[in-house]
Amino acid sequence: MKRMVFLLTILFTLIAGVALGKPPQAPVEASSHQKPLSGNIQIALGMKQMDDWWEPVEDHGEFGILADFQPRGFPLSLAVEGLVSASEEDVVFRGSIFTLTGETTELCIGIKKYFETGSRLYPFIGGGVAFIDAEAKATKGDIAVTVSDNAVGFWIGG
Repeated sequence: MKRMVFLLTILFTLIAGVALGKPPQAPVEASSHQKPLSGNIQIALGMKQMDDWWEPVEDHGEFGILADFQPRGFPLSLAVEGLVSASEEDVVFRGSIFTLTGETTELCIGIKKYFETGSRLYPFIGGGVAFIDAEAKATKGDIAVTVSDNAVGFWIGG
């Protein structure tokens, strides 16, 4: 959980730097008045369905902040995404009630290529590396048993 807070703090700091700047303008001829950087910030809300090993906490609610930054004159954007998901369920096992929780944290870094359509719709394709942490915990009172793991993988989106 501490690692998730740390990663989200870094992501929010990066986003705040772009959000407090002037919003990106339509492309114009290069001049000294242009910002050296443009970007996008998006919020993701949804569900993540885990495999049967996570049962009964396999259906997670998910929240994420997706950001990308593009230096002026460069055809690709640097993408930084942070996502968290969690689920909690009370279960009865051998006559006792246990609280089961499952959590995942993802930090994704990569590139995106946006395509101009002449409208407000900007399709893109992107990909990169994903750093993933997962934790499952069973709790009864002050006693908790935790299983955790992490992995590095790839992400592709568009």
